[in-house]
Amino acid sequence: DELHSQLVDCLGERINGTFYHNSMIKTCLTKSPPDFARALHWYERMLARGVPVTARTFGKLIAAAASQGDVELAEEWLHEAEGQGVKIDLIAVSSIVSACAKAGDVKKADMWFEWALKHGIEPDLQMFVASIDARARRKDGIGAAERLEFALESGLKLDVAAFNAVINAFAAAGDADGAETWLQRAKQAGLTPDIMSYNIVLKSLARNGDRAAVRDWLRKVENDIGRPDAFSFTSALTAFAYHGDVEGAEQILSEMKAANVKPTRITFATMVNVCAKAGDVAGVERWTLAAQQSGFDPDSSFLAGKIDSLIKTGQLASAVQVMEEALESGEDANHIVFTNIIDGFARRGDTRQAINWFDRLVESGGWPNLRTYNAVLHAIATSRKPRPEMAEEWFFKAVQEGWKPDVISITNVILAHARSGRVTKAEAWLQNMVRWRITPNVFVYTALMTAYGTSRYDNANKAWDLLTRMIEENVSPSIETYNEVFKALGKGRNKTGSIEDLFAHILQSGLQPNTGTRSALTRILGADRLRKLYSKHRIDLESTSSGRRQRGGSRIGMRRGR
Repeated sequence: DELHSQLVDCLGERINGTFYHNSMIKTCLTKSPPDFARALHWYERMLARGVPVTARTFGKLIAAAASQGDVELAEEWLHEAEGQGVKIDLIAVSSIVSACAKAGDVKKADMWFEWALKHGIEPDLQMFVASIDARARRKDGIGAAERLEFALESGLKLDVAAFNAVINAFAAAGDADGAETWLQRAKQAGLTPDIMSYNIVLKSLARNGDRAAVRDWLRKVENDIGRPDAFSFTSALTAFAYHGDVEGAEQILSEMKAANVKPTRITFATMVNVCAKAGDVAGVERWTLAAQQSGFDPDSSFLAGKIDSLIKTGQLASAVQVMEEALESGEDANHIVFTNIIDGFARRGDTRQAINWFDRLVESGGWPNLRTYNAVLHAIATSRKPRPEMAEEWFFKAVQEGWKPDVISITNVILAHARSGRVTKAEAWLQNMVRWRITPNVFVYTALMTAYGTSRYDNANKAWDLLTRMIEENVSPSIETYNEVFKALGKGRNKTGSIEDLFAHILQSGLQPNTGTRSALTRILGADRLRKLYSKHRIDLESTSSGRRQRGGSRIGMRRGR
């Protein structure tokens, strides 16, 4: 306002022009954050004084709203422009598509993309990349590739960034092969993939836990680019965290040092995570100290690793003590740290303490995420006295907080009903997965199979049907799945034939009986018959708790045996 007064004295009537008002709107919007209220004031002043509004006027307003991720506000300004008879330019529409992409709203991004085409606005590279990025955020590699093909057909000259967006879409979906294919397509298009292109593929391989492929890809980066960077090596470490392979991870760090690439805070945090996954408490301490010696103050990720390593080694009390000391000293403890504690109690089925720490997270100002809710659900489902109504209550509590349930969420609700012997309810929740667009996996089916094994009634036929469904859907049953099938078959008729055939099929599929198998079969067959069955298939019943199989053995196929 002070500037405006000075300009009035200097410029006189010229301050009533479009250029001047657009400049004032731009000034309001370049603040951080943009001052939309003040920009609106200047816009309304233009209208009140009859100053012509232009595409530049609305372009600034739309772009500023889009940059803040406020798609609705950007759309409102676009419609306002249409109402004023102003033709919107490419930059404004491209900004809206970008905002939709950041929000992961593919449908709306496509709507505005098509709107641009309909109104004679030729999409530029930025708009295509934004449209592709929207699909990447939805893990839609095929959709991203189709959009890029459209760009190529349009004769648009693409850069590496456009191909990287497609590579990232496949990588986000866990399709490392698809990501690598599009890196090669970039080369075929006459482009030179950059380090980011290679790192996206590398990160995808690491997420899949493919250590051999990660090592090969590091060599490829070195041969094609010159040398991997800190992000390359740190991403590679993720594959070793997947397996808790401390020795392998340390070899990667040795290569990083030999390449004269300095580790970052995230590098050290990832090493702490590797050790935590392995339950290596000393390793966590060692790498936390190494981070400090390199000038990095350990953040919440280091604390989370320490707590996780203690929990994995059965030291829950020590983990809680570390957490209490951290909270007392004012150390940063985010939702990940709290969730690790909650998960520790969940593994013991201690619902009361799991909920107590959930409440403490909320009281501390933290925001529980879906993993936090799933940890509480797991505590409820695995407690000595599971409470299915409480499990459902927590499930919908997560939904009300805006979280989309995943396969773990529904598995725990099914398990709570299953362990309570509520077969019908457990089956109904399996059907609910269609509503939530979640594909059942082996854990879901095993949870439902637990209902059949736990029920007092004869559910042998249902167990067979579910097992058949799994196989038809290419979901490989685990030994735990079969153990629950045995329990269900034990309550049905024609026990011996079907159970012995199923046991032979398990061995044929490469699975090894464990203590759960032994326990279930002992109840059905008795100790003497079990010993004969194991002997027939050359399995040493006594040598290990898992039942070590000798060479050779039967290859009898599975029959339904109702």
